[in-house]
Amino acid sequence: MQPRPLIVYHRPGRRGEERRLHALTGLLHQLGVEAGLASIEEALRAPPARVYLLLFTRGGHWRSLVDAGHDAHTVPPWLTASCIASEARRRGVAGVQLVALRAHRLRELQEADLAAIEAAARAQGLETRVHILATMAEEPPAPPRGWVAAPLALLDGKLARTACSTGQCLGPLLDYCLRGLAAWIASEEKRRATG
Repeated sequence: MQPRPLIVYHRPGRRGEERRLHALTGLLHQLGVEAGLASIEEALRAPPARVYLLLFTRGGHWRSLVDAGHDAHTVPPWLTASCIASEARRRGVAGVQLVALRAHRLRELQEADLAAIEAAARAQGLETRVHILATMAEEPPAPPRGWVAAPLALLDGKLARTACSTGQCLGPLLDYCLRGLAAWIASEEKRRATG
């Protein structure tokens, strides 16, 4: 029997957001995948497992999980770009300004992953640019006319609110990519079970 994977998340800045995570594990259950749910802090105290880290780039949190013995995977750039491009097309916008918070560690990995998301979005015909916030106190520039902001956050919290403070915004990814995330995790689990 395959060990149960762990869905790992960064604690949200807004109360009640965990309900979205339970919606994800519920959807996975419907797809035949039983997964545990843990914050990064809880996962670091847990035995090594296959971890789906609900962050978009590698950085200090990813490295800490790897160093603790976990087989840690961040959301793939192609999936992030696909969900963002699909939602942007649905809303009829010309482009997207991706907003991320600068990593404290491993910034070169974060920048490489952001570049991959940007390239994948452009490959889908979406004009895209990235803005990295140095701190949460920084306000991002307003996106160009006809564009929207897209916070690289799965849950509603400080980053999503900061990115969306400039006007038109896609909101947190779980607003429009719940099924995409579930499909990715389920397909990875089925592939591992048969491969």
